This record gives sequence, C-alpha cells and structure tokens, in this order.
Amino acid sequence: MEQLSSAKSASCSISVTFNQPATLYELVGWFSVSFPDGTKLGTGPKDPQTHWKQCIMLLPIPIETDRGTEVSGVVEVAAHRTHNRKLMVECYLKAGNTAQQQKYCFV
Repeated sequence: MEQLSSAKSASCSISVTFNQPATLYELVGWFSVSFPDGTKLGTGPKDPQTHWKQCIMLLPIPIETDRGTEVSGVVEVAAHRTHNRKLMVECYLKAGNTAQQQKYCFV
C-alpha cells in the first residue's frame, strides 16, 4: 500500500486464489505507521497488541469460491473530507463474473 501522505489517499491491488471451496464474507485490513522519532505502530496480525485494532469490511454479498477461484480488486483509502479522524475505504472486488463495490467509513 502506498503511504497516506500529503495526498491523503492511497490504493492497493489485491488478489487471492482459493485452494478449496469457501465463502468470502469480509476483508480484514490493518495499518502500519512510522513516526518522525522512529517509533513504529502496527495493527497487523504479527504486530505487538495495542489498543488499536484491525478493521473488518463486511461484503454486502458474500462471494462463493471454488478451488482455483481468483478474487481480485482494488482497495482505496482516503482521509475523510470533513472529519480528520475518519478514513473512507472503498473496495472493488471481482470473482469470475461477479463484481461488487462497497464503501466504508472508519473512525
């Protein structure tokens, strides 16, 4: 993922190929940040636990997958226009002939 800097937005491509049938109900996201004094803070699954948590983005329509199904898309993150503590996240996902878009707002 790109840095959320003066542009106040970033995006990343995602792609996962399933090795067995499954139902995809949500995406999970986390962040990592480095402060000017060298302190680092992360909320990833391998980072030390803090009061910050991962964010869960429920899909409006679950995606059914088979072995070999590729789910791909783009996740865009932007600073909220009027609330500086909020992030706007938009997901575009495609699996076979199924495509969906969903917007989320996190504090």
